[in-house]
Amino acid sequence: ETSCETERDFGLEVGLLHVAGPSAAQIASTVTCIGGLPCEVADFANHAAANGSRLVALPDTTKGCAWTPSSPADDGIDGFLNYGVSDTGGVYGSYYIWGAGDPLVVESGTYVLCWCGPGVKRTRPDIETDVPYHQGGWASPCPSARPTNGHGFLAPAGYLVVTGADPQGTVSCSIGLNCVISGVTGEGVQGGDQVAVLRVCGEEPPNSDRYEWTTLAPGADTTTVTTTAATTWSTGLDKWIDGGWLEWGPNLSTSVLNSIGIGGATGRAMWGFPNFGYSVPDSRAGYYQWGGPTWAYAGEYQLCWCGGGQGDNDLAALLERWTLGEGEWCSLPEHYLVPMGTLKVVGPSVLPTQSQVFRCVRRRACEITDFEGTMPDGSKLLISESACSSAEVPTGSPNEGQSLPSDDGTTFSWGSKEGTFQNPGFYRLCWCASVVDCYSAEDYTAYAGLLQVKAPTAKLEKHWCALGQACNITGLVGMGLHNGDSIAALAVCGYGEFSSKFTRNGVSTATFGVGHGFTMPPATEHGVFRICWCAGETLCYSATDFDTDVGALEVGGPDASAVYVCYEWQPCSITVKGSLLHVGDMIRVVPSGADCATTALSTSGPELIDGFPHYGVAYASTDGYEYSFGEELVRTDPGLYDLCYCSYEYSPDTCQSASDFYTPGGTIRIATSAEYQYATRVEDPSERSFDPLYGIILAIVLPCIFALAAVVGWGRNRVFRRLVPGGGKTRVRKLEISPPHQKGPPGKDGNQAAIEGGGDDDEDAEPEAPPLFKPREGFAALAQKANKETHEVKQILEIRLAAPGTTSATVPPPYQKKGKILNAHISDIPDFRSERAKRRAARRARGEDSESEQEQDSDMADHSSMNSQSSPEPLANSAQSGLDAFKLGGQQSSTLEMSQRMSALDSSQALRDTANSKTMKNMRSSGSMMSMANSRRAQKNREMAFLDAGPRPPGLNVPSRVVTSSRLLDVLDL
Repeated sequence: ETSCETERDFGLEVGLLHVAGPSAAQIASTVTCIGGLPCEVADFANHAAANGSRLVALPDTTKGCAWTPSSPADDGIDGFLNYGVSDTGGVYGSYYIWGAGDPLVVESGTYVLCWCGPGVKRTRPDIETDVPYHQGGWASPCPSARPTNGHGFLAPAGYLVVTGADPQGTVSCSIGLNCVISGVTGEGVQGGDQVAVLRVCGEEPPNSDRYEWTTLAPGADTTTVTTTAATTWSTGLDKWIDGGWLEWGPNLSTSVLNSIGIGGATGRAMWGFPNFGYSVPDSRAGYYQWGGPTWAYAGEYQLCWCGGGQGDNDLAALLERWTLGEGEWCSLPEHYLVPMGTLKVVGPSVLPTQSQVFRCVRRRACEITDFEGTMPDGSKLLISESACSSAEVPTGSPNEGQSLPSDDGTTFSWGSKEGTFQNPGFYRLCWCASVVDCYSAEDYTAYAGLLQVKAPTAKLEKHWCALGQACNITGLVGMGLHNGDSIAALAVCGYGEFSSKFTRNGVSTATFGVGHGFTMPPATEHGVFRICWCAGETLCYSATDFDTDVGALEVGGPDASAVYVCYEWQPCSITVKGSLLHVGDMIRVVPSGADCATTALSTSGPELIDGFPHYGVAYASTDGYEYSFGEELVRTDPGLYDLCYCSYEYSPDTCQSASDFYTPGGTIRIATSAEYQYATRVEDPSERSFDPLYGIILAIVLPCIFALAAVVGWGRNRVFRRLVPGGGKTRVRKLEISPPHQKGPPGKDGNQAAIEGGGDDDEDAEPEAPPLFKPREGFAALAQKANKETHEVKQILEIRLAAPGTTSATVPPPYQKKGKILNAHISDIPDFRSERAKRRAARRARGEDSESEQEQDSDMADHSSMNSQSSPEPLANSAQSGLDAFKLGGQQSSTLEMSQRMSALDSSQALRDTANSKTMKNMRSSGSMMSMANSRRAQKNREMAFLDAGPRPPGLNVPSRVVTSSRLLDVLDL
């Protein structure tokens, strides 16, 4: 009995105490596991460790095995199998493995190993069946999960190193170039390691990736084309078109193409990377490259590492276990389990059989947008006619083919300068991978896509449209045409204003056939115009936008409103009204109301007109305007029929088929035979062309004449008023011859008083103005009047010249105004009687006096005797009394003489009228007008002789037809 408090108190040895756990050597050792392979500890140095023990891997911190999570979500080592707790140990606690042999995929680095021993299994008292602990006897294994406080897993067991590349973040490689990754560090990184490009490390890319890469743009499934490859609005241009870098990119060998993925081999990494997506083994640690250009679709992929070195986990044993031969490690996607980082394929999105395509219009500034890819800011593109590795800039490219630096990597512009590409078509777009060193064409080595230069490519041709009719212009070919394009009819393309000779400014109203056909509005005037094209990518707002000449447009044809006439039972020929008609044109007769365009499209054509010559189709015109149906007679029913016209120059079949007669040509009326008879009658005299002008002239001149006459009359009246005393008023005194017994003032008779003093009547009367216009006389009346005046003048002159001693006479004043006879000599006035007597005497002397002349002389003698016998006795008495009064002369008073003369004149006038009436009867009875003329002349001579006797009273205006008194006596004697 001791207190057992000191060491010496325990002096009796009763047995051995074994402390189970890792040995001191194990605690100081380091175990290495290759990332991506199963991690196992096969030679765990321990003492008295038993089966059922476990190891746990914890982060290497200062707490060691006492590490506790910082939060419930803290699992220690991210991605470690079973949160770092191994399976139960075997082989007497010397062998440990994690996850039943699953590959360890964790971040490379050094971790702390901690050991957990199982509970001891013992009975009391010991029996023979008890298994010693060192022989594996234990009651229960360690827990499969480490407690939060670490209870049970507190024994240090050394360190675990997991090899692998350190995380690299995002690594970039460029399209068209060999991808090289260097300077990679990490635990256990050494030469011979490899890297694969995968969607998910350890997994083979799905077939959808292969299909999208070879056929469609990424994002599209096997049945539905997404918007990435969809057709854009109305341009008819797909964002992606057939023909990728296999067609437009560099020439690659078959082996390279197969390694990229064109061959379709399975068991490879990502499509588009050479060497089947695995890096080429290299002796340099941390250096990885794929040995060829990258043609994968631009985007982000996962870099996966496969370690080719040695670790504590026996690679040879694992290879044998996986039935892999030497050199087959890191040959399948499932071998690349350790993520190393992200690979970003920088550049435009390209595919082997599909290319992005963009469009620029010739003669316009070029800019493209929405370029798919991962091009960085500042990237530039180049337009090339050849492969990008040996780029050739096409003629007419703006800015020498190089774009301006892009602001966002998706929009590229070649500046404001217009691209006048010589040939429309497709050109390569090349990308400069270095971004900052892009100065020459050789710097642009990566194929990026296609640029389509849009413009018509067909040669200039003529097109024809009928006047006043909408028409279609077809056959336009070119690059990139679509239904958004339009055309316009202009005088010169790209200049001036729209044409006023068309409706809607001459701009096409519709586009069809993917930009190959256009509908033009009706033209209001004929002529020749230029067809000018405008791309739908521009506004096409003004005439300057239509700057591409694609041909000529001729507007002409027949007048569709004209009506022509032919007659039944007559040949038919017409002259067509129209413009720009050509030799060889033809017309066709169709039923009234038939639409030429509709009938032209029908297979059977328009209905034939029975009885019309030549089946209703006129012969080809020889001048474009004259059309004939031949010499046959028109036997169709009278009425109206329509005409359809065919232009020979613009007809596809040269007017040989019904489809060529699609233009309205007017109307033809078949008239009846009666109308033909009326139409072919003798034509009436045509109206004078200036007849309307006469009316206009009269309408202007007549008012002027009327106004002039009024002014002249007014002026003459003013002059008359100024010249005549009394303010233009005159006293009109009536000349009244009163009988001798009427007395006037003392010393004057009544007549003399009336002449000198006048009466009191009409003292202030105004003189009547002459008529404004003299009445117009006929031609015959004027001729008769002229003959009469001439005869009277001759009579007066004859009487005056007949007076004794008179050898000349003066024409009376009234006849001097006529300007016919001014004066006459006696020798100028023929004496008919003396001339006749002379001729008769000459004939008698020659013995030529005929019996008829003798009879005529006897007749004249009879007439003379008859006239003398017919004069009544009062005539002789009156003449004698007048002669007596004449002889008295100045012995009587002037008043008495004048009264007697006037009385005698009245008596003589009465006797003369009686004698004239009897004489006219005698002349009619005898049938001789000569006697009547002689009788009148004799009476007039008597009157004049009487008036000539005695002095004229003052104021008496007596005509000056006077003769001498001796001549008057001779006349009275007759």
